[in-house]
Amino acid sequence: MACAHMVSSRPALIAGVDPNQIVAHGMAATPAELRKPANAGVGRIVVDSPTAVALLATGVRRPQAVQVRVSPDDDLREHSSFGVALTDGHAADAIQRALDQPMLHLVGLQCHIGSQVTDASLYGEAIRQMVPLMAEIRARHGVILTELNIGGGQGVSYVSGDPELDLDALRDFVDDALDASCAAERFPRPTLVVEPGRAISARAGVTLYRVLWVQSHPGGRTLVVVDGGLSDTPRVPLNVDGYTVAVANRHPITPTQPMTVVGRQCDSGDEIARDVQLPADLHAGDLLAVACTGAYHHSMASTYNMVGRPPLVAMKDGRTRELVRRETIADLLSRERVYKEPPPTRRGRADSGCESLLDGE
Repeated sequence: MACAHMVSSRPALIAGVDPNQIVAHGMAATPAELRKPANAGVGRIVVDSPTAVALLATGVRRPQAVQVRVSPDDDLREHSSFGVALTDGHAADAIQRALDQPMLHLVGLQCHIGSQVTDASLYGEAIRQMVPLMAEIRARHGVILTELNIGGGQGVSYVSGDPELDLDALRDFVDDALDASCAAERFPRPTLVVEPGRAISARAGVTLYRVLWVQSHPGGRTLVVVDGGLSDTPRVPLNVDGYTVAVANRHPITPTQPMTVVGRQCDSGDEIARDVQLPADLHAGDLLAVACTGAYHHSMASTYNMVGRPPLVAMKDGRTRELVRRETIADLLSRERVYKEPPPTRRGRADSGCESLLDGE
């Protein structure tokens, strides 16, 4: 199955993904965001609150399979704030509401323990909490849930030395936890769903920047200013400490020195990488390649400070193909409206007085 945010399920459908293979979810989804994937026939919708259950139930036109997102207890809660809490009754309430809705078919639970998780044992602990809940649902409601979605968050290495999730260890912890928990509860082993997400796409992307200038500051700090920044690399001020950076247009032969790569957004958080080793002769015009940017850069890019988003280019076998074109000033202005005094009309009908700044182009 392919897991997608409520909003991004539409691009997945346009790309030709089988709707029945899509698991759509998203924290605090709006009624429209819940309704659209349901009407498109996606295989599963994950609901994260009793309210989401009610909103979805009022918008579906056909039976819809759902999973309820449950947040683990306090020992794992620090890793995730998504879903209904396991220990305060909210999970039971959401599950009851889902079972009460004739158009919703509760097939399983979903559990997301956080982002950039590198300790495989945490997934085992999550399973040990979810299986007893599934057994409780069987005892209380007579329903056997057949799916357990342990979510994503698998950590990847952004810079050398970063920890990353060991997939062999993940397999072992998951298998052991399922075997032990299901045996203890005499519960049939459910189908396990994993959402690799970042673990697949992060390494597939590389962001290229052009060096605009190199500045040496008192105290020995050297700044490398590039033609991008916070608008296309939003993860540094959020939860990524930095990226691996290398010169892409030549093979440097000079010694390296620590430099900090910064953007042009005039913001204190506009740093791409701090104290990375780059050649001492780095100069304006050089290209820098920032690795491991395939997961969130394009999807989270913005028009911060009215800077257009960069293009997205695919490369295979030495050939390139533009997938998304560069955003232009015309794109940025296309939604702007100006107000004009509406001219009087004979029948009292007036124009809206609003038109695009680009009308007539």
